[in-house]
Amino acid sequence: MADENEQPPADADGEEEEEEDDDDDLVDESIPAERSGHVAVTDGQSIFVWGGYKNAPVRGFYDFYLPRDEIWIYDMENGSWQRVKTKGEIPLSMSGSCAACVDKVLYLFGGHHAHGNTNMFYMLNLNPRDGDLFWEKVDCKGIPPSPKDKLGVWTYKNK
Repeated sequence: MADENEQPPADADGEEEEEEDDDDDLVDESIPAERSGHVAVTDGQSIFVWGGYKNAPVRGFYDFYLPRDEIWIYDMENGSWQRVKTKGEIPLSMSGSCAACVDKVLYLFGGHHAHGNTNMFYMLNLNPRDGDLFWEKVDCKGIPPSPKDKLGVWTYKNK
């Protein structure tokens, strides 16, 4: 991370270089924003990307969570991205969650949100209902795991 007090390097004449207009401020809404701490899973045909955070240097290197009500879907056959708004019991904006895709259902567990770590468990059926994707909070039986951040998950024989 850059030091806020760091001065740009001077050129050979000892003069500071002028900042060039930078197109990085333009947002391309046809692809997902750069992010960290997100989840990315596949069903073999598409990649699904949800959550995470972005570093915004224009805000003094302040990290902010990305929209929680959208999922980005990459079609591996035609090479295109699609942003889809989701509905239902939408999880809090988080990073560091883990996710798996089994039988066209994305399962999401744990992560870190503005109030700390969580042990919440959600599912998102990736088959649209009336054209929409709906999140559902899963109420587990028994004693749940403790709240977690930055964890992993895997599937074995699609389970």
